[in-house]
Amino acid sequence: MWIVAPLLAMTLVCAAFAFVGLGASSYSIDELFSLFIIDHAGGPGEVVRRALTDTHPPAYYLVLWGWSRAFGGGEAALRLFSAVCASGALAVFFLGIRKSFSLPACAFAVALGAGSKLFFEESQEVRNYAPGLLLSAGLLALTLAIHRRVRDGRAAGWPLWAGLWATGLLAAFTHFYLLLEVGAVHLFLLITARSLRTRGIIVLSGLTILLPILVYIAALLHGTEQNLQAMWFSNAPGFLFNQAFGGLTQAWSRLAIGAVAILALAAFGRRKPSPPLAPLHLSGLAIGGVLAAGLIVSFLLAPSFGRKNLIFLAPFFWMAGAWLYDAAAPDPKRRGGAALIGLLVLLTISNGLNILTRLLPRNEPWRESAAYVDAAPGCEAKPIPVVLPFLFGPPTPFFRRLAEDRFFGHYDRWSERLTAYTPQEFGPAAPPDLRALLTERAHGQGCRILAWGVHDLDAPTVTAIRTAIAASAGVPETTVKATAFNRIKPGLLGTSALRPNAYLFERAP
Repeated sequence: MWIVAPLLAMTLVCAAFAFVGLGASSYSIDELFSLFIIDHAGGPGEVVRRALTDTHPPAYYLVLWGWSRAFGGGEAALRLFSAVCASGALAVFFLGIRKSFSLPACAFAVALGAGSKLFFEESQEVRNYAPGLLLSAGLLALTLAIHRRVRDGRAAGWPLWAGLWATGLLAAFTHFYLLLEVGAVHLFLLITARSLRTRGIIVLSGLTILLPILVYIAALLHGTEQNLQAMWFSNAPGFLFNQAFGGLTQAWSRLAIGAVAILALAAFGRRKPSPPLAPLHLSGLAIGGVLAAGLIVSFLLAPSFGRKNLIFLAPFFWMAGAWLYDAAAPDPKRRGGAALIGLLVLLTISNGLNILTRLLPRNEPWRESAAYVDAAPGCEAKPIPVVLPFLFGPPTPFFRRLAEDRFFGHYDRWSERLTAYTPQEFGPAAPPDLRALLTERAHGQGCRILAWGVHDLDAPTVTAIRTAIAASAGVPETTVKATAFNRIKPGLLGTSALRPNAYLFERAP
C-alpha cells in the first residue's frame, strides 16, 4: 500500500490541477484557429465548412461548438473541456489495464501519464489532443477487453464490438493519426483472433471506419487552404528523428524516464515470472505501426510527421511501463528492494511538480503584446502592420485575413486597423503604403509602433525584420528596436524559464 498510495495521490493531484489556472495564459495560435472554426452563428454546417480549410477532421470542432453553446466561449470555459477529457483519459486508462497488471504496476503507469509533459500541456489546450488522448485510452481498454475474452474462448459480445467501432469512428474523425492507431488495434485483434467469425467482425469494423474517413480526406484535400507541401513539417532525416524522439519521450517525460531506466536495470540478469505478453505486444504494434504508417504518409502524401501527432500513443507507452514494472520491479520485502522501489516512486512523483507553474502564462503572449500595442501613445485606432505567422500558413488572402481578424485581432481593441505582411515584405519590396507608414513613424512622427509579431519569430528572423524596416524607412538600424515579450517554459521540479515569443518593433527613443 505504501507504493500505491503516493502514486495514486500524485495522479489525483495532477488531475485536479488540470482545472487550475484555465485562464492564466492567452490562447496559442492553434487555439485561436479552433476559435475561428467554432466562433460564429453559422451552426454545425459552417463548422464543417471551416474545418475543411484546416488539416484536421471535424469531430472535435463539432463537439467543441456544442460545448461552447452550453458553457460559454471564454478561455476557461473552452479549456475546461480539455481538462475533463485529459483527466478522463487517466481514469479510462487505469480501469482498462487493471485486469492485466498488478495494482502497483497500474498505479505506476497512470502516474507516468499524470506527471507527463503532454498531460500538463494538453489538458489545458483548446485543441483535439486531450479528447484524442481520451479516445486513445478507450481504444486501448476496449482492445484489451476484447482480447481477453477471445483468448479465453468466450464471445466478446456486441457491446464491446459496438464500443470499439464507435470509439474508432469518433477517433478517426478527431485526428488522422488516431485513424492510424485504430488500424493498429484492429490489426492486433485480427492477428490474435481464433475464429473466422471474429476475423470477419474485425474486418467489417475496420472497413466501415476507413471508408467514410477516406471520403472526408478527399474533400479535405480539395477544400483546405493550406499548402500541404509547404507547411512547417519536413522529411529531412534530422527533423524526423527529432520529432519522433520528442514525441515518444514526452509520454515518459523528465524524471519518469529515470524511473523507467531503474526498472530496466533492475530486470537485467534477474529471473522473475513474466507478466502476460499480449499487452506488451499491443503496445509495440500500436507504437511501431503508427510510426511506420506516419512516415509512409509523410513521404507519399505530404510532409506531416510531427511530435504532437504522436501524443495519442501515450497510453500505449504507459501500458508498457506497467508491464515493465510487473516484469522488473524488485520485491519491496527484500533487502534493497524497498529502497529501490522508494526511489522509483520518488522520481515518478517528482515528475508531477510541473503543477507548480499552472498559474503562470505559458502560451504565446498574444494578450500581453496586444495590451502593449493598445496602450502605446498616439496609436489609438491607427494602422498597425503585423507579421504574418508565415510557418502557420501561406501568404494567401485567407491566411492574411485570419491573422488580422482572428490571431492578432482577437485581443486587439481595433482589429480593423491591422494589416498582415510577410517578413520579406518589410524589406526592399515593401508595398508603397507600408513603406510610407514605416518612414513616417521611424522619423519620429506620431505612433511609434512599426510592426507587431507573434509566433514563428526566432532571433535571426527578428534581426532580419529590424534590418528590413530600417532599410525601408531610410533610417539607421539602431533607430528600430525590438521589444520582446516572454512566455514561461516549465522546467524540471516545477522550475520555469523565460522564452521570447512575441516582439514589438518600435522607433527607439
